[in-house]
Amino acid sequence: MIVFEDDVSIRFAGSEDNAAFVKINAVGGVNNENNKKVAKAITEWFVSHGIAANRIYLVFSDKNPENWSTNGLLVSYLIANK
Repeated sequence: MIVFEDDVSIRFAGSEDNAAFVKINAVGGVNNENNKKVAKAITEWFVSHGIAANRIYLVFSDKNPENWSTNGLLVSYLIANK
């Protein structure tokens, strides 16, 4: 799931230059190895769209499948009943 909010003022280090703040929520898979790959890919994408790498901030969160739901079902149920 990706949500973009454009034309939002972001101030980091006293500057309002273009920046990106990315929150990555996932059920499983949040670990050092995967985070490095995802961070590299997302940073490269934003750099290709004109944002300096030192103005891109990512936060990774591993979510418990019991705390997410879609279509009225808990993700934990969907995982258990693949």
